[in-house]
Amino acid sequence: MQIIFKILTILFLLFINFLPAQFRDQFVKWKIGASYSKGFVDKLSFNQYNATLAVAVAIDENDVYDSASLYYEPYGTYSFLEQSPFSNISFQVFSSGVNLKKHINDHNYKKTFYVYVGPEISIIRFRQSFANKNYNYIMLKPDYLINIGIGAFISSNIELFAQYKVGLTKIYPITSLNDNYRLQAITLGFKIAFNENWWFRGK
Repeated sequence: MQIIFKILTILFLLFINFLPAQFRDQFVKWKIGASYSKGFVDKLSFNQYNATLAVAVAIDENDVYDSASLYYEPYGTYSFLEQSPFSNISFQVFSSGVNLKKHINDHNYKKTFYVYVGPEISIIRFRQSFANKNYNYIMLKPDYLINIGIGAFISSNIELFAQYKVGLTKIYPITSLNDNYRLQAITLGFKIAFNENWWFRGK
């Protein structure tokens, strides 16, 4: 767990270091996105829906507009279940992380495809219901994960992506909050980037 914190800290410091030189629209882009995840805990599976806010920050520059090949992409995500696979346990997920994204460029021109990898920290709010006692028990637990994904741009501002996620800690319950299982998930989604960078414009 300490290793994940160190990785996130280093990536965040690098992000802050590159930020002052990246105030033009082509180098800093805010994005909103939505995605669907198929999660797996032990032998159970569930459907999860996610809403994301991200900002892509170019690390390298070239002489072609909006064609950097390497980006940091910090993000925050809120996730909820369509239906809990556990009999009396439901949960919500609040996540944050940083992906390192590599675009496939050809002679300084950005191509359609990219790959990415990065660490993530999630805070899971578990709620266990006790019908016979008529009350709910709520517990917050952190999870540390690694994301690996691929994506493609279908226009200059719209991208599709597919991602595999694996948890590094065993915290997910099945019948009781005392259970400990690891999460794996496959995600499909899209992101839309803003044309104008309203936050950094003019600075």
